[in-house]
Amino acid sequence: MNNIADNANIIRAFIALPLSGSARKKLGSLSLELTKALKEAGAKFRPVKPESMHMTLKFLGDMEMVSVPLLVKTIAESVKDFAPFRFRLEDLGFFGSPHRPRILFMDTRQGKSRLRELAGLIEQACEAHGFEREERPFKAHLTLARFKKGPRQGLDVMLENFREGRQGILQTADRIVLYKSDLTPTGPIYDELDVMTLAGV
Repeated sequence: MNNIADNANIIRAFIALPLSGSARKKLGSLSLELTKALKEAGAKFRPVKPESMHMTLKFLGDMEMVSVPLLVKTIAESVKDFAPFRFRLEDLGFFGSPHRPRILFMDTRQGKSRLRELAGLIEQACEAHGFEREERPFKAHLTLARFKKGPRQGLDVMLENFREGRQGILQTADRIVLYKSDLTPTGPIYDELDVMTLAGV
């Protein structure tokens, strides 16, 4: 965002869909399986804690705390007629190459177009407040781990064992959250600043 003052009221923020407790529990079990297999394959990585998992819709970066109420009001207005919907987390994928992956994530099939549409509305609302528009097309994904070193046999080969026979994780999207992110040596800590409801029909 442009013209941010240099003071203690600057926060690092993003907008995301929160996950249900049951979804986090299932993701936690999957994460334990993946962590065990990745360690055995020699990978070096940092898994995302289940309580920190979310579906990011817009990364805002640094912004002034004083700007939060007006931004929330604008976003809430832009999504007020957007109906709740369901999406399914099911495909495992990664950013980077098989031997030099950067991010391990879960992708979506069911609900993908609705996620893209919702992210587009949020993008427009944020742009009206001076936030830069994301140049890359929106890709809905949920981060599971960040890599320092990939597995010996290649991540694409490894993930085949986790793709077969899985039903995915169904999740209802009925609200979006503005989160504050504080970076720490053990990983980021996320706090909810405000919640905006999807109340369309």
